[in-house]
Amino acid sequence: LTLLYHISYQISNIFSATVEELCEVEGITENSAVLISMLPQLMKKVKVNDFSNAVVNSADVLCKYCKAIFEGEVYEKIKVICLDNKLKVIGCDEIGSGTTGRLVFDLRKIVETAIKYKSDMIVIAHNHPKNNSLPSNADISATNMIKSTLQSLDMKLLDHIIVGEKDVTSLRDSGYMFDL
Repeated sequence: LTLLYHISYQISNIFSATVEELCEVEGITENSAVLISMLPQLMKKVKVNDFSNAVVNSADVLCKYCKAIFEGEVYEKIKVICLDNKLKVIGCDEIGSGTTGRLVFDLRKIVETAIKYKSDMIVIAHNHPKNNSLPSNADISATNMIKSTLQSLDMKLLDHIIVGEKDVTSLRDSGYMFDL
């Protein structure tokens, strides 16, 4: 209760507090403060690990997985999720990042990531950390460019997932990727 009182009665404030701020609370040692500050990343790892053997055969499962991998991110990032022939995740690499409103990535890294994991089925996922998950015109154009490039290499883009601040959108299920 003392910790909650000191950090304005909100648990989210506890996890976003610095080690120094936590150490100001009576009874919280530096070791305790470090552990508390690590809990959000540990919980993210647990959530992502829950999908380690999951079959990602629906947009719902895929959206939940993507929500877990982008949890807590404050800047836009793009990830390539590689799947095996049973639709299990065999790799997930970040291939680009940006600010809160702009994202830069290299198409070659998408292909290299797929080759690295020996996958011909991939999903692109990125986040809009301070916005909703609706795709911009740039998102749709980039998706079409990625899809076309992958098709020329006998690879398939299964979906493009956008994780917003409070929602998640599958471009495939939302009708932005008609012929996938």
